[in-house]
Amino acid sequence: FVHPDRVQVLGLTEISYLATLEPAARERAAGTLTALGLACILVTKGLAPPKELVAACDRTQTPLLRTQLVSSEAIDRVIAFLLDALMPRTSVHGVLMDVGGVGILSIAVAVNLALRGLALDIQGFAFDTAFGCGVAGSDRGTAVVGG
Repeated sequence: FVHPDRVQVLGLTEISYLATLEPAARERAAGTLTALGLACILVTKGLAPPKELVAACDRTQTPLLRTQLVSSEAIDRVIAFLLDALMPRTSVHGVLMDVGGVGILSIAVAVNLALRGLALDIQGFAFDTAFGCGVAGSDRGTAVVGG
C-alpha cells in the first residue's frame, strides 16, 4: 500500500517490475506514484531509478533519494531517524539523592528530607522523557535511572 506523506521505499522487486513495463506504462506508473503526495521516494541497493521516475519526481517536486543499503536496513534507519527527530521531548529538572544507599529522584522528597535534617548526597539531575531515563553526574561516575 502507498500512503500520502510517507516515505516510499523502492527495492529490487519494485525497480525490476518497473523495468518490465513499456516506457509509456512506466511513465504512467511513475506519475501515479508521485501524484500521491509522498514525503519522498527512497531507492535502495544502489539501484538506478528509471528515468521516468526521475522525471515524475522532478515534475511533482517529490524528493528522490538513493542508498546502497538493502531495503530492510534502510527502513530500520529511516524509522530510527524519524523517531529521534520527531519524538516530542521534555526536560524536567529534579534531584538525585543517595539516602542510605538508595537512589531517590524527587524534588518533593528532597525538600522533605532536608527539612528533617537528614544528610543527603544531592547531585544535579536532568530527566529526558523521550527515552524515559535520566542521567545524573557525580564524582563516582554517571548514573542512569529509569528506562
